[in-house]
Amino acid sequence: MAIVPARAIVIVSFNIFRVVCRKYGIYLLLGMVMILLQGFSGYYVLRLGGVSDSSTHGSKSSLDQYLPKKDGDVNEIFHQASDRADADTHDKGPPVVEEIESLETIQEHFGVKVPCLLRSKEAVSAIKRATTSLCRMIIANVSCQIQAGSFYPTRLQSYCPSNGRVRGKSMGCFVDSREKRILRGHAAQLKRNTPNICADICYQRGYVYAGVQYGKECFCGNEELPMKMKVSDVLCAMPCTGDVNIFCGDYLHMNIYETGLANNVVKTADFHLRNIAFLKKYLDEHSIKKLVIKSVITWIDYCNSIYYRLTKVQLNKLQNIINRGARLIKDISLQEIITLTRIDLPWLPIKARIEVRICAITHQVIRTGRLKYLR
Repeated sequence: MAIVPARAIVIVSFNIFRVVCRKYGIYLLLGMVMILLQGFSGYYVLRLGGVSDSSTHGSKSSLDQYLPKKDGDVNEIFHQASDRADADTHDKGPPVVEEIESLETIQEHFGVKVPCLLRSKEAVSAIKRATTSLCRMIIANVSCQIQAGSFYPTRLQSYCPSNGRVRGKSMGCFVDSREKRILRGHAAQLKRNTPNICADICYQRGYVYAGVQYGKECFCGNEELPMKMKVSDVLCAMPCTGDVNIFCGDYLHMNIYETGLANNVVKTADFHLRNIAFLKKYLDEHSIKKLVIKSVITWIDYCNSIYYRLTKVQLNKLQNIINRGARLIKDISLQEIITLTRIDLPWLPIKARIEVRICAITHQVIRTGRLKYLR
């Protein structure tokens, strides 16, 4: 007996629905729940919107009593609020920064003479909390110097050895190459580059020379300058990115300047070690130790805080000098390990020596008040 086509369609559809429900029933259930929630939330929002509109129109008359009836009422309310604010300000005592219009105002409220109009809330607050006239005067003078830009130095003064080198002294224009750079210590590209900015970066990293190239490039190094590569300054004519009135080399042409630091510390220390080794047979251990500490270790420790950013290779060179000094004192060959010798010689590794110096400077600034230019 043939099946009616409509019935066959219903049976097939039912079988398909049953299979889908068995396999994806959970997803169908979640979909139906989400559809119901969306429909209910839409109905609730529409109903709430109608209630809000009716309540707004109904409450409008009740809010009218709090609104001013005309423009004159608005001005009256504004003037009343201003009068209350003025009364509160006078009750507080000393004026705020916005109220200071003359030096007489400061002298009237604080009882001290100041050389400028204070515009800093912190300065006014500090003067207000000071208990003596002398303290108020010192705070006022320092605040005026900070406000005028004359309190902090534009450049930190250096007491490190220079051996006649001058910071910022031009050494000329040199031809550079990508295969073998003239200065190979540090390289950077600066958005605001000038010879002074580049020299400051190289000085902080402990390099002797600073070079500017291609307007925005800065190089640092301690290598001996190849004078045969020096050319006319006319070939270094690209404006600096930090100041178009100053030239910063050119393509593979570098303007080189001194940073003001002394020549290679390693070479100087090596020179002293060789001299001490030559005199070793005439001296006892105590005398050799004094000479090594005075001529080598002191030389390495002096201003060693500027070595903080040196690379591991450069720090190893300084550490090698310290190791050679210990071997020279204890008469130890290069094949022997000097770890035990360092127990007898209480010398810190070079990295620890640098960190100790930085901590000492920080303590001196915070606790003793010295080196004010570092604050």
